[in-house]
Amino acid sequence: MIEKTQKIESRFYGVKLALLILLLSILFSYATYNILERYMPKDFAFLPQQKEKVYILKSKSTQKLLLKYGISDEIYSSRIEKFKNLLRELSYEPKVIDSKDIQKLSKGDKLFLIDTLALSKKSKNEVKEFLKRGGNLLLNYNAGFSDENAKFVGDKFLREITKLKFNKDYNYIDLKKEGGYLSVKLLSPLTKFNPIGKRMDLILYDNLPIFDSPAHLKPDVLITNYTQSQTPFIEDKYTMLSIKKAGAMWHGVYEKGKWVYFSFPSYVFFESSQSQQDYKNLMKGILNYFKKDAIIRKYPFIDKKNAIFISEDTEYKFKNIERFSSLSQKYQIPVTAFLVGYLAEQNKKTLKKAAKNPFLEFGSHSYSHKKIAGECESYIKKEIIGSKNLIEKITGKKVYGFRPPREEIDDIMRKYLTEGGYKYMMEQEKSYLLPIPGQKLMTIPRHGVDDYTYLMNLDWDKNQILSHIIKEASVLKYLNGIYTLSVHTHLISYGSNIDILENFFKFLKKHKDFSPLNGYQIYKRLSLNQNIEIQDSITNKNIIVTIKNANDEEVKNFTFKIFPSKIKLGAIASEISGVKLSYEKTKDGNYIVKIDSLKPKSSLTLFISYKRI
Repeated sequence: MIEKTQKIESRFYGVKLALLILLLSILFSYATYNILERYMPKDFAFLPQQKEKVYILKSKSTQKLLLKYGISDEIYSSRIEKFKNLLRELSYEPKVIDSKDIQKLSKGDKLFLIDTLALSKKSKNEVKEFLKRGGNLLLNYNAGFSDENAKFVGDKFLREITKLKFNKDYNYIDLKKEGGYLSVKLLSPLTKFNPIGKRMDLILYDNLPIFDSPAHLKPDVLITNYTQSQTPFIEDKYTMLSIKKAGAMWHGVYEKGKWVYFSFPSYVFFESSQSQQDYKNLMKGILNYFKKDAIIRKYPFIDKKNAIFISEDTEYKFKNIERFSSLSQKYQIPVTAFLVGYLAEQNKKTLKKAAKNPFLEFGSHSYSHKKIAGECESYIKKEIIGSKNLIEKITGKKVYGFRPPREEIDDIMRKYLTEGGYKYMMEQEKSYLLPIPGQKLMTIPRHGVDDYTYLMNLDWDKNQILSHIIKEASVLKYLNGIYTLSVHTHLISYGSNIDILENFFKFLKKHKDFSPLNGYQIYKRLSLNQNIEIQDSITNKNIIVTIKNANDEEVKNFTFKIFPSKIKLGAIASEISGVKLSYEKTKDGNYIVKIDSLKPKSSLTLFISYKRI
C-alpha cells in the first residue's frame, strides 16, 4: 500500500515538474520574443525562412485584347512563364492569379502586372485597394490602357497611381533601327545590385511610349539610343530627349503601398543574352526596394555624386597647352593633359611653365604617338614607362594616367602600365558609369563625344557644340557617373575654338552641382570608396547604419543618401561621441548624411530614429 502511494506521489511530482518546466519555457519564450522584437533587426531569423511569394496577374481582359488583334495567348503566357523562372532564380516563389484573387492579397504582398494591357474597372479598383492596404506593385508598358471590352481608355489608371502622364505630343521612341540601351542611376533605391551602373542592351520590336513626370518624380533608369555621345536623343541626329521624358523606370508610394513602373515590354528582360544578368540585378534591386522601408546608397566619389573629367591630348601644335592650362587656372578647374613624350622634349620651356598650374595634372599619351599594341616589348616599354619617366623629369610632377594612341590596349601594355606605376587609363567608350571594382589598373570609362566629332559633324558651329557638351554633361551628372570631355591641342585648344572650352568652364563655375575632377582625383576617390562598406538594419525604433573603413588612411567627408518610404526619419546619433556629421532632408523627401572623418581601419555605427507615416 505504501509502495503504491509512493508511486502515485512520484507520478504527481513528475506532472508538477513537467508543468513547471512548461510554464518556465513559455515565460522564457515570451521574454526572448519581446527582446528580439524590440532590439533585433526585423529581417533577423534563426531558421531558414520559406520562399517569399510573388503574385503574377494573368488578366483575362488582356487575353481578350490580344485575341482582338489576332495575337496568340501563347505569347502572353510565355512572357509570364519567363518572369516566373526569373523569380525562381532569385529564390522567390511565383504564383499566377486571376483578377478575382487580388482582393485576397495582404499588406506586404507583391503583385506583378506584366504586360497587362487591359484591365476591367473592377480589377483596377482592386489593385488600388491592394496598394492602400500596403501592397507592393510592379507594372509596366501601357498597363490598363484598355478595359475589359478591349476598348482603349488611356492612361487614367496608371496616372492615378504613379502621376506619370502619357505624352501624346511626342511620337513613340523607335529604337528598332539602331537598338537601344537602359542606363541606371547610381544613387537610386532600385540599383543596389548594379553598383557600377552598367548600361544594358535594349531590344525593342515595339515602339516605346513617352511619359511626362512631375518634378518630384525622377526616373531611376534612362532609355537611350547611345552612339559615341551616349546621350538620349529622339527625332534627328542632334535633338536629344530630356531626362524628364527619357525615363524608363520610376518608383513611388501610393497610399500605404509602393509601386515600380517601367515603360518597356517585359521581353526586354530576356531578349539580350549579354544583359540578362544586369536585368536580373535590376529585378533584385526592385524586390529589395519592396522589402525595405529605408535604402542607403553611398555617394560614388566619397562626397560627390558625379564627376566631370576634362582632358587634353597634347599632340600637334603642342604650345596650345598654354591656353588649356591658363583656362584651368583662371577658373580653378582640375584638368588632365596627356602628353606625347617626344613633343614634350621639344617644348620643355612651355611645359615647365604649364607645370606651375596646381590645377593641371599630367598623363602620358605615349612617347611617339604611334601604334603600340602588338609591337615588341622593348618598344612598348619605351612608349609606356619611358614616356612616364621623361614627363616626370621635365615637369617635376608624378604621372598616374595613360591615354593609349588610337585607343588601343592589350595585355602586354597593361603589364607595363602596372609595372610602371600607372594608376588609371582612359581608352574607348565603355558600357559602365564607374570603373569596375577590384581592378589594379583603373579604366576611367569614356562617356562623351571628343572634339573631332564635334568639329566635323557640327561644322564648327561653336554654339551648337557648347549646347551639346552641356547636354551630355547633364545626362551623365544625372546618372551620377563620369562625363568625359576629350579635346586636342590642334582642335578645340587651337585658335578661337578655345572659346567653346572657356564657355563650358564658365558654365561649370556657375552650376556648382557639377564636380570637375582630374584623373588621379577620380582614381583616388573611387579607390577609397570601394574600400568602405556600409551595412544597415532596421528595428522597431531605429535604422542602424554601420560604416567600415578598410582603407589605411583617413577618409574625409564620407557621404551617403537614405531613401525612406512610408517612414519619416528623426534624430541621428553616433555610438562614438565627438563624431562630426551633418544630416539634412532634401526636397525630394530623402536624406543626406555626411561624416566629417572616417579613421583608418575603423568602424562607426549610427542610430537613426524613425516613425511610420
